[in-house]
Amino acid sequence: MAIASRGFKYAELKIVISPDGPGRYRVSAASEEAGEASGIMELPVLEADLPAFLQRLAKAVLPGGGSVTSRDGAMETPSEDTRRVNPREFGVLLYHALFSGEVRDILEGTTRVVEGQPDRGLRIRLSFDTSRDEMPLVIGLPWELLAKSLKDKPLTVSRRFPLVRALDVARRSAPLAVTPPFTVLVFIATPRGTAFLDLDKERVNLGNQWAGLKHVNTVWRRGTRAELFRSLREEDPHVLHFMGHGDFRDGRGVLLFETEDGGVDPIDGEQLGIALADEPKLRLVFLNACKTAATGITATADPFAGVATALVRAGVTAVLAMQFPISDAAAIQFSNTFYECLVKGEPVDGAVGEARKWVYSDQHAEWATPVLFMRSPHGDIFERTDLVRGPTGTFPVPRMDGARSNTAAIAEDAAPSAGASAGASAASVMVHAPTTAVAADFTVFIATTSDRMRPWERRAQRELPARGFTVVTAEPTTMAEHEASVRALAGSADLFVHLLGDQPGEMVEGAPDTRTYAMEQFRIGHQCARSQMVFMPTALTAAGVADPAYRTFLQDIEQRPRHATSLEVITTDVDSLIGEIVRKRDELQKSDAPGGVSVVYLDVHQRDDAAAAIVKQYLSSRNITWMSMPAGDNPPRAVMDMFEQAVKQVPLVLVIAGEVADAWVVQRVRAAMKAGIDREPPADVAVIRLPGRAAMPPLPYNRTVVGDGVSLGEAQFDALLADAAKAEA
Repeated sequence: MAIASRGFKYAELKIVISPDGPGRYRVSAASEEAGEASGIMELPVLEADLPAFLQRLAKAVLPGGGSVTSRDGAMETPSEDTRRVNPREFGVLLYHALFSGEVRDILEGTTRVVEGQPDRGLRIRLSFDTSRDEMPLVIGLPWELLAKSLKDKPLTVSRRFPLVRALDVARRSAPLAVTPPFTVLVFIATPRGTAFLDLDKERVNLGNQWAGLKHVNTVWRRGTRAELFRSLREEDPHVLHFMGHGDFRDGRGVLLFETEDGGVDPIDGEQLGIALADEPKLRLVFLNACKTAATGITATADPFAGVATALVRAGVTAVLAMQFPISDAAAIQFSNTFYECLVKGEPVDGAVGEARKWVYSDQHAEWATPVLFMRSPHGDIFERTDLVRGPTGTFPVPRMDGARSNTAAIAEDAAPSAGASAGASAASVMVHAPTTAVAADFTVFIATTSDRMRPWERRAQRELPARGFTVVTAEPTTMAEHEASVRALAGSADLFVHLLGDQPGEMVEGAPDTRTYAMEQFRIGHQCARSQMVFMPTALTAAGVADPAYRTFLQDIEQRPRHATSLEVITTDVDSLIGEIVRKRDELQKSDAPGGVSVVYLDVHQRDDAAAAIVKQYLSSRNITWMSMPAGDNPPRAVMDMFEQAVKQVPLVLVIAGEVADAWVVQRVRAAMKAGIDREPPADVAVIRLPGRAAMPPLPYNRTVVGDGVSLGEAQFDALLADAAKAEA
């Protein structure tokens, strides 16, 4: 039983189709709710007639039976043969061919269990025996048309009854723990000599839609082979989206990329799969191109010859592709709704079902054109780590590893026009009041510890909520996923607590050395936590630890300089643990703005906005208000005017340097200095180097840089504010 978002639960009906004889297929059905059964399926169209029939059906799904312009080319007038093909009728025939006898009983029994419960649905997973030559045409049938009768709504036009296609592949894929924003890497290809696609309109519409989704960051790229490989190296996407043409050439499905001079460069599914094989975060490929879900036009074709099926075999968790031509309007509407659902936490199959509803019409069957291939055991291909469950409920955690702007242009890292970020809004300057900490809002992140220190951890989890704390912890995950999630938690918590005993604890899964989760979390906390406390039992010393790597780790802690806020090491017993944490909270909440500085301007590119949470928390802890520009698309001159006016109102401008390009940082410093010189006294300008940032480029006017790429250094931050306050006085 797979759990969907928002408490929605899916039962699963597994259907396996395999050859049984000429024109006959064995159907095996199984669900936890209704048991198992098998039967025989005979196709509603003779196998010899299927290729020609599917070609006519491809036109019949369009509005007017093909009399509109699809993404495949110009307007076509439907032939008499096309008019005789009714997609809805074929869906009914296909339904009764698949669900007959005992197999129908399994479907109906499972459906009865879930229909009476509003929080449950039924996922139909179609699997195919790909070892036999007879299967490609069956895999390629439009199963998404399934309907019990012409009077009944098609089965798949619902979030509650998604249909996915699964192939016989060796590996299954696990969901990715990810803190939004999701990075969507979009390739747009309109090679010379191919049918016209209004991709400019589609990009504008999708860009406008995605710009309103705060959890989607979009990177637009020209669809060339060189750009594909370069962007995959640089962007580390969660989703790859292709806008353009698909085709079948020489028996294989291809995407029509562009050559550098604008010609056609076909890339088949196998080649694309090789390119995507080493992308650790990629979980979804969305192929908004015709024929990408096709598996072949003959019974003996390779079932993995299609683009989508080749990508599934290559290891992509989910592939959403098109089995028929689709109109621009339907493609845009489907994409908009699908991504909106996905970023809100819907499982991918549920998001497809919801998107079909918004495309659905009884005047056409374009809602059946998208096909979802999925190799994961359920539709939750992403696990949102920005919603963390604590004793008081769910609260957001900011991302700490940076992401592209959701309004990023193709050459986004070129120095943009002045403003808070690329595409900043001129409508207003946002003023962010400090979030004054109160007891009920004080969050403690307790790091993973060893078994012998579990009683300390359990005591903190049991007693701190009654004292007004929210307590969160991180589940051990693989090396690739662990750092991002812990960095987000460490950066968002008010206090990071480490409980270190004489044992190193569990080793990090996938780590190249002997580091443990306790050791790794301390390293991350030292880089980005605002405040840390390390607790050790009274009798513990590093010299008495047996494990050599862990002994060295404890010796390093013993030798580190102490800081009242950033690192406090306490040797005590478990009975003093709660009192010490309460004391630390009270000390942190007494902090105030040094030297009278009450407002600053925070100049941060959207690519680093989430990672700048550590700076915002620092400002909040000192009761400092900050000003910034909201995201949006506005004229550069208007943005610059608002930026200049804002800088003239503050004594200090902080330019954030994280993942954003050097050119942006240098330009922002120059722009802030130019605007701030008209103020009396002139506004000071400094650069904040976020943890993980590479060495800084030469800066104009020899500006102060706070941070060494590992930690921010609160003493240096305090000195910067004090200097600004003196100048203001």
